[in-house]
Amino acid sequence: DILKTLYKSKNDHIKVRALVGMCKLGSSGGHDASMRPLADGSSEKLAEACRRFMINPAKDRDLRKWAAEGLAFLTLDADVKEKLVEDEAAIKALIDLGRTGGQDVMYGVITTLVNLTNSYDKQ
Repeated sequence: DILKTLYKSKNDHIKVRALVGMCKLGSSGGHDASMRPLADGSSEKLAEACRRFMINPAKDRDLRKWAAEGLAFLTLDADVKEKLVEDEAAIKALIDLGRTGGQDVMYGVITTLVNLTNSYDKQ
């Protein structure tokens, strides 16, 4: 409930951090599809909220960085992954964010791309 309340903030910097918190909670089952901590469809709604931050050029780099981090967690979900892979604007925004070269954006950008392409290290 605290994260939902924070997400309703008019301050985008608070809102996006609450969004990432909800994304982390939503992905707590990892690759195990039988563990779904959120109601059906919730991960897709969170991903769409992250997407809106990502593709909006009026949003500053810090907000887009947090949105990418949220997507890094949500793209463990096959439904989110399937939708995002088809979203040219979101992929372009993700790559553009990565091209800024900031070390602080790399986790979100790289992890999202790894999840989208199933490019995991095999052990």
